[in-house]
Amino acid sequence: MVNAVNSYFWVVRKADSFPSVNCKFAIAVALTNWEARFGIKGIMLMKKALLPTRKMLMASVCASMLMVSGCDDTPDNPFDAAVQASEAGDFQTARIMIRQALDQDGNNPAAIMLYGKTQLSLENPEGAAVEFQKLLGNPEFGAEANALLAKSYLQGGNTKLAFETLATGGMNSGLAYAVSVVAQLSEGDADKAIATLDEGLAQFPQSVDLLVLDAKRAYDQRQIDRSRSLLERIFEERPNMIEARLLAGRLELNEKQLDAAKAHFDKVLASNPWNLPAILSQAAIAREQGDDAKASEWLARSKEISPGHPVGAYFAAQMAFEAGDIDQAHQLVQSLGGKNGEFPALRMLRGLIAAERGQSHSAISELERFFRLGGEHTTARTVLAQQYAATGADQRAWDTLQPALGAANASPVALQLGANLAAKLGKPEQASIAARARKASTTVPYAAKLAEATKAMRAGKWQEADAIYKDALRNGGDSDPIVLNNAANIRLELGDNAGAVALARKAFQLAPADPVIMDTLGWSLIKADPQSAEGRSLIGRAVQLAPSNSEIANHWIAINR
Repeated sequence: MVNAVNSYFWVVRKADSFPSVNCKFAIAVALTNWEARFGIKGIMLMKKALLPTRKMLMASVCASMLMVSGCDDTPDNPFDAAVQASEAGDFQTARIMIRQALDQDGNNPAAIMLYGKTQLSLENPEGAAVEFQKLLGNPEFGAEANALLAKSYLQGGNTKLAFETLATGGMNSGLAYAVSVVAQLSEGDADKAIATLDEGLAQFPQSVDLLVLDAKRAYDQRQIDRSRSLLERIFEERPNMIEARLLAGRLELNEKQLDAAKAHFDKVLASNPWNLPAILSQAAIAREQGDDAKASEWLARSKEISPGHPVGAYFAAQMAFEAGDIDQAHQLVQSLGGKNGEFPALRMLRGLIAAERGQSHSAISELERFFRLGGEHTTARTVLAQQYAATGADQRAWDTLQPALGAANASPVALQLGANLAAKLGKPEQASIAARARKASTTVPYAAKLAEATKAMRAGKWQEADAIYKDALRNGGDSDPIVLNNAANIRLELGDNAGAVALARKAFQLAPADPVIMDTLGWSLIKADPQSAEGRSLIGRAVQLAPSNSEIANHWIAINR
């Protein structure tokens, strides 16, 4: 299935201040937008470019393992040892053992097949293809080898050769159908891919290769329970299937189950220590859990494998930016060049760095590009409006700032800028915006605690966050729509749908025009009653007001699947 499920990855959207661009914004926006721009082919070509580095790393690791083990440690039956290692997900050991088996009998077709599969699992499609080609005429292994050869070509970025190989061997297995589905997706033919997936599932309903794609489809349609159920079926048969583990990790990441996500990515890396999506996901999880030292370790590991990988550089630059080291952040993003800076999260960071360096025109260029690429963030809007104002473009600044001003949680900086612009442009709302700015600048007694709650929410510690928000509600937060809104989201995470509806409705009464609050009430109503017409209507209005908000979009997809 190649890497159809390799580019994956909730932001505590309600607390929308920049340096908290989190797992989903960093991984999904980075890797997924890379895939959106270049397609699966682009992901494959990136991986293909990394193969020499991977091969050198693999060779050095294997050589050191062999030197440590010594010749006398060769098992009596290296093939059986390789099978056991492969079944345990230890593909490095499997590779070493199978080489020893082939040294004893280079014509053993079962050993050749296992060696090819091991190479494929370790992301060496060229080496895998060489092995599968040896088996094409074999009466026992030929059909499977043909489908695996097509998969190797596809993983190596050669869609044309993958199609040709499938045409030669025929669609005689679930694996063949799965390869065809991913190849069609890589060619941009989604409708045909869906039809092929359904056809394959009808003929091979137990195929784990097809079940992974079906689980991915369920996940994309926000059928989370169904996706989890399919993945559980897969793990019963193939507990170390990397594609399935990556998808499961992504699902749990987006569901804010960080420990569960980490466990899945741990399994991926136990099987393939150089899997970049898993490594970068681990870095994101470490950051969400407040362990910057561990995040740095993961980023260093990603740099060893792919020194110029845009997501790894993005994370490192973001950490430097948050630490106040603007020059280091600037150097890191500049090292990527222009082409690697196309995903929205990195464009936003480039713009924020330029603004900090006093480079208004560069900041404007980068942030405008961020929005053209489909990004949306109130901090980016505020900074872009500041840069417009600094260059005398007051009307453009005012227009840019409007969505940020309309949010119930508009920052004091945005509100003060809005009040200043309204005064200069003679806008009638100047007095009301100025009053909001003064109120927003007033320190509330529970402010520090809410910062702790935000950290707890990002780490998936919902009981801890709930206790903090209950205290805030008792100390004046019950008149703050954002406190009410966040408290409602926490109640949803804890399974208290009725409590969430009550809190979200109070928030909506205070801020009926805010699409995020509108969405929270709508989603709470849907969770309490999936047939709620009011809930559907609210989410529909919210997605119209904030089409770029990914969480609202996910809720819209879920109620319209």
